[in-house]
Amino acid sequence: MKKKYPQIIFLLLLFFTAKANAQTPSDIFISEYVEGSSNNKAIELYNGTGNPVDLTAGNYVVQYYFNGSTTAGLTITLTGTIANNDVFVLAQSTAAAAILAVADQTNSSGWYNGDDAIVLRKGGASGTIVDAIGQVGFDPGTEWGTGLTSTADNTLRRKAADCSGDIDASNIFDPAIKYDGFATDDFSGLGSHTSACTPSPITITPGSLNFSTLAGTTSAQQNYTIQGNALAADVLITIPAATNFGLSLVSGGPYTSSVTVPFAAANAGPVTIYLVFSPIAAGTQSGNITHISGSASANLAVQGVAQTTGTFTPVYAIQGSGTASPLVNTAVTSEGIVTADFQGTNQLNGFYIQDTTGDSNTTTSDGIFIFNTSFPVNVGDYVRVTGTVVEFFNLTEINAVTAVTVLSSGNSLMQPASINLPVAAIADLERYEGMLVKFPQNLTATETFTLGRFGEVSLSTGGRIFNPTNFVDPNDNPASGTNSTGTGNVAAVTAQQDLNNRSRILLDDASNVENPPVIPFLNPADTTLRIGSTITNLTGILSYDFSKYRLQPTVAPAFNYAPRPAVPSVGNSNVKVASFNVLNYFNGDGLGGGFPTSRGADSLSEFIRQRTKIIKAISSLNADAVGLIEIENDGTGAQSAIADLVNGLNTEVGAGTYAFVADPVAPNGNTGTDEIKLAIIYKPSKLTAFGPSKADINPVHNRPPLAQTFTLNSNGEKFTLIVNHFKSKSCTNASGANADQGDGQGCYNSNRKLQAQALLTFVSGIQTATADNDVISVGDYNAYEEEDPMDILLAGGLTNVLPGTYSYVFDGQSGSLDNALITSSLSSAVTGVAKWHINADEPIVKSYDQQFNPPYAYSPDAYRSSDHDPVLVGLSLGNAAPSVTITTPINNTTLPAGSTVTLSASATDTDGTITKVEFYAGGIKFATDSVAPYELTGTNVEAGTYVLTAKAFDNNGDSATSAAVTLTLTACTGSGSIT
Repeated sequence: MKKKYPQIIFLLLLFFTAKANAQTPSDIFISEYVEGSSNNKAIELYNGTGNPVDLTAGNYVVQYYFNGSTTAGLTITLTGTIANNDVFVLAQSTAAAAILAVADQTNSSGWYNGDDAIVLRKGGASGTIVDAIGQVGFDPGTEWGTGLTSTADNTLRRKAADCSGDIDASNIFDPAIKYDGFATDDFSGLGSHTSACTPSPITITPGSLNFSTLAGTTSAQQNYTIQGNALAADVLITIPAATNFGLSLVSGGPYTSSVTVPFAAANAGPVTIYLVFSPIAAGTQSGNITHISGSASANLAVQGVAQTTGTFTPVYAIQGSGTASPLVNTAVTSEGIVTADFQGTNQLNGFYIQDTTGDSNTTTSDGIFIFNTSFPVNVGDYVRVTGTVVEFFNLTEINAVTAVTVLSSGNSLMQPASINLPVAAIADLERYEGMLVKFPQNLTATETFTLGRFGEVSLSTGGRIFNPTNFVDPNDNPASGTNSTGTGNVAAVTAQQDLNNRSRILLDDASNVENPPVIPFLNPADTTLRIGSTITNLTGILSYDFSKYRLQPTVAPAFNYAPRPAVPSVGNSNVKVASFNVLNYFNGDGLGGGFPTSRGADSLSEFIRQRTKIIKAISSLNADAVGLIEIENDGTGAQSAIADLVNGLNTEVGAGTYAFVADPVAPNGNTGTDEIKLAIIYKPSKLTAFGPSKADINPVHNRPPLAQTFTLNSNGEKFTLIVNHFKSKSCTNASGANADQGDGQGCYNSNRKLQAQALLTFVSGIQTATADNDVISVGDYNAYEEEDPMDILLAGGLTNVLPGTYSYVFDGQSGSLDNALITSSLSSAVTGVAKWHINADEPIVKSYDQQFNPPYAYSPDAYRSSDHDPVLVGLSLGNAAPSVTITTPINNTTLPAGSTVTLSASATDTDGTITKVEFYAGGIKFATDSVAPYELTGTNVEAGTYVLTAKAFDNNGDSATSAAVTLTLTACTGSGSIT
């Protein structure tokens, strides 16, 4: 880096050196910065303050300022606690395994590069700056610093003697002042930090205590610890003046207003201090217990709530340790702080109270629901409630309330109990029923099916939840096997399902309203909440209803909304093939009437909404051939569903763009007996139908697979598209081998296995009849990727071109039912494949249905046009890749310094014309030549070893890269040119 202001840099160096001499860090700071290859990026934070630092409570955030911007391009809220002398690692979620192994939190957004500034703040996005790397508002071009001690492609580790953060993010930044530099992708120091900083002289754990008892009664004893660090004087501990707290060095007392801990004992600590609260009158008392040793001091915040003298039953005694209260149908009086008030219109018709101290029993809850709308309360009120204990559909509550007395107001709430997913057992959540809780983890929306109906979102830890059989094979371990019989690995499927169940929680909207006119939690920018959206520090009351534990929020949930994806690219193809489930596309009588139909839209207005979205989606895919699933089985006449859809598409994209394949007729099969059928549409400008369509006449199919062979108009190449819709997993009338076998594959698995075997026979027959082996089979197989039908197809020679993905969400679990499988002859022709996630991730409130969805939720776009995601495959048929070779006649040549070197590449193509050749050295493109002979000329070339490649392109969109050539040039004196 060029230092334009050497005098300023010198003054800054003095400033930072002075700061580095500080012995006790006042806050956390950045201790390591990783900016490696690809997404190998991480930030390590160190806590040397002498006390644990709660990142959540302190609202710490990390912000990235990209390309010299003065506005944060990304803000990441941190969660968790950093113990003293420990570190916290924030990593990019697709970083190398070595980084993720030590990561405490990950983030999947686009991260910084070497010229982007990083700011650590306390107190949220506009809070106090704690530390910074780089200079906000200034773009250095590539990096700050030079060599290894720079911010691009390097790792920076905080110097051991540096004990403070850079709190001015706008000043000139030189990493060498505070950091040591290490090579690209050096993660060896990540996860720990060596510091020469001295911790606080006195450490107190925890930093605060809260008490509650009856006036005139001593509270239950609580304790805390102190730890000294090189103290030279005894520690005098004193309670706040004019309060009713008592101290003791011995459990059980006696309790006094002050105690002394010898400094040797404190240094050897931790030393336990015992504390009670003995109020004389009702009310709240608070203050700081002081700890003084010479010039060192520290405080412990204490608060005591004195309740009115009288007899009451504590909340935890009402809740009990079982799933139901031991006091059901008993009249009780209880007390607690109001933690949530849901008495408003269309809310839960009550409020929650929580005991202020609890009984320290992890099997009993300290909170309870009060079913009441007659007595107004506010959050923070300390109340006495009289009513009857009931179990309302297994939720413990106090009902038939006769009295609510507010004893005090404005009380501070207790810290929420922290719950981490997955829980050991779902029943473990009972201990938190009715309590104020927090889920500190980053949770992901994994199901939105009931969002519009009941205001509910299912959230999970570790990202979205996948159906077990999408990656766990009931028969094979590892799952790469293709056995389709047996139960050897069913236990793993069951275990994964149990883990899935324990890994999620339901977020509710604290309302009893069905079909709310304003749907909660939606992104105001596009009125959606996509699966994959995330939220951290979810806080509220843990409740129970409709057989599920759920979180009623007390802090407005703030989602990090997942973006909607654009149409995916599938490479330089000459034909694009897609599958699309059109979700019961029934067009009535084809003349605007005939609604409701047996499936699909209930009215003409609904059908218009459905039609608009599906046409938008298919036209956006811009595929040359599309296999359609779930279109009405009503022939191909002028008023048929398939004719209506093609007419609508051509109105959208241009007359004659698409045509449909005629239904097969005897002896080529038929469209089956189901109300829905399979269909194929294609672009006549790109493809010509080769012979009539065919259907698999095997009686195992009630929706026979449909096949059509095409030739490419550009080169006459032939391929066959088959579209499928296997038997669903619904258990209606299932019996015998088709009943659910408890292996995770649902009902009718036996039937789907027979369909898979029949499909292989159908594929073989098509190959023979067309004298062409190129077959692509698409559609809805109603089998997840590791289930028996898919194993049969793979064992039969087909290849799934996009494994490990998803296209459908059911019961909060994602999985792939829609796939594209190819014959081996097409393996080298695939240029790209993708699933366009426009449907599975979107809530059904975004669909065409008008029965429950408010009008504002609908948009005439592709998103939630169906319930399955479309599949798109790019193929390059008949186009051979170019051939390219580098010629290097000067290898190992003695080279005059500063010479001119010219290298040549030869390139040929069998079915096209070479358009250009690009030259690369060490992966960096140096030159492009579009005219033969293709040459790279370098001037002022220095001695050294160069790894060279060339890449040739032809007019068909194909490309190929040459083998790497190593060129060694040795320096000598003199001048000249070598070619």
